[in-house]
Amino acid sequence: MIEEFQNRRLSKIIEPGKILKKNGNINLEALLILMSVVLRNSEGVEDIKLKKEIYSSLIKYTLIWTVLYREHIIDYILKHKKLPPTLSTNISVQRTLLNLPLHVQSGMSKWVGTPKLAKVILSKIESDLKGKSFTKSDLELFFSVALYGDIQGNNYPEYYKKLIKQLKNNPVRDYTLFKLIFYYYRRTRDGSPNEDLYLDMISDLKMKELNMPNKMKQKVINSYKTTKKNLFGS
Repeated sequence: MIEEFQNRRLSKIIEPGKILKKNGNINLEALLILMSVVLRNSEGVEDIKLKKEIYSSLIKYTLIWTVLYREHIIDYILKHKKLPPTLSTNISVQRTLLNLPLHVQSGMSKWVGTPKLAKVILSKIESDLKGKSFTKSDLELFFSVALYGDIQGNNYPEYYKKLIKQLKNNPVRDYTLFKLIFYYYRRTRDGSPNEDLYLDMISDLKMKELNMPNKMKQKVINSYKTTKKNLFGS
């Protein structure tokens, strides 16, 4: 997919060594944002099949852009011996590259995250769970599950549970843990039903990561409760 995209992009360059311009720079990131904004504001479009196709394409090209952006960062570091000026220097290069997909997902949520697209996003999740995704990867499923969770789509915790169940030992597990901890801090109060829900999923992920026995689950849950109380008070 990356090769096809690059070939199409290069074929449009009029003069070698120059980037195609039309009222400013045209790049994949700008096109993805434009695509997201148009889809987000498409409530007047009744063709749900078209919306599903557009969202699927958005996920596909976002995955491609994530890889290209990572390569751009690596290339910049090799040439200039430092991170690009747009990235924080307080975080190590290794951590920056490792967590790049998580930041891309946050950007997706900003530009296309709206409850109006809940049915469209859910359709993609269900398709991914059936093995019909482009890449068959945990990352592709995570992008949509996390977006669905960000907009608090109907029954979204169940789709997080399905994601957790099939997660392998890879960085997507850490991205999922980050999202759930974020929800836990932002969406729960002491003793609320949501608190138990998030802590159950968080503890499942931590136990899977550390290969801990089930009898340790309550200890993991209590540690997160204690940390939250220490940060925000009882």
